[in-house]
Amino acid sequence: YVHMTLQVAPGVPDNRPQSGSQPVRSIDHTHSGYATSLAQTWYDNLTVAGNTSLNPFFYGTYLGETKKNEPVTRNKNQAFQADAVGALKQLVPEHFKTPHTFRVEWQPGRGGRLDWFTKSYRKVDENGTVYHIEGDGKGQDWEHSLSIPDFALDAVMGSKIPEEPSYLIFNVAISSTWAFPYSLPDWCPKCYDCNDPKCTCSFNPGFCNMMKTGKVAMKIDSVRVYQSKDDSAHVGKPHTLGCDPVEFPTREFIKGYEYRYMRNPPFVYKDKHPLREVKNGGGDCVVDEDCGGGGIETE
Repeated sequence: YVHMTLQVAPGVPDNRPQSGSQPVRSIDHTHSGYATSLAQTWYDNLTVAGNTSLNPFFYGTYLGETKKNEPVTRNKNQAFQADAVGALKQLVPEHFKTPHTFRVEWQPGRGGRLDWFTKSYRKVDENGTVYHIEGDGKGQDWEHSLSIPDFALDAVMGSKIPEEPSYLIFNVAISSTWAFPYSLPDWCPKCYDCNDPKCTCSFNPGFCNMMKTGKVAMKIDSVRVYQSKDDSAHVGKPHTLGCDPVEFPTREFIKGYEYRYMRNPPFVYKDKHPLREVKNGGGDCVVDEDCGGGGIETE
């Protein structure tokens, strides 16, 4: 899957959707008038397209009081519920064989929106209705896979599309709740160490061998960031670029509270300051194959 999610706080405190199920949107009544299911509180007006659906496996996390020696600290008064508002886009084998282009549009603040786009085949039926199909994963038409408008957040908990400066992070995450056996026998110790033979029953066949061969990688050809110079050309607040914009002068605050932004021993021993030097490239790129040839679009 492509996981497209915005995490916001504070989150919905009660009557949340149950993990593994889509949100209940209405109340069903028996003939006697008693409700048989209670409508759950979640975000409406989220738009999905193509082979995309709301993510029923992760609705957010309750960040409670931390334990001693954890890398971050939170007392009971700082505990809070965070919501994960998002969807899953189904991938096909072709996505793992050739480069693909993905796109996100971020219009910040009140009146803004977050939009995710992927590539698929654009089709039009006999009634003129436009729809998208994934097919073989080779489609080149932009599909508006997920849209989160600001008013959808505001209506539930008063949240808004983020306008604070943020980093782009690209990583491969492996979770024990994804692509692992849904249920385990009682005799299985439920551990996730590929070097421990006792944990074999906790993995799908071939998973540990795949990890040990080192044939797991996410290759990125390029990351392109565009900023609008015309505030009237888009909804939401004006676009800003950088980690210390006028509206959010974060540099001085972070410098004054550096200890809040560093992981202390025994988790990390090398942190001297919150921000590490940003390195540009460094990899060799001589022929097209080294540079991710085939992933660059041409007009």
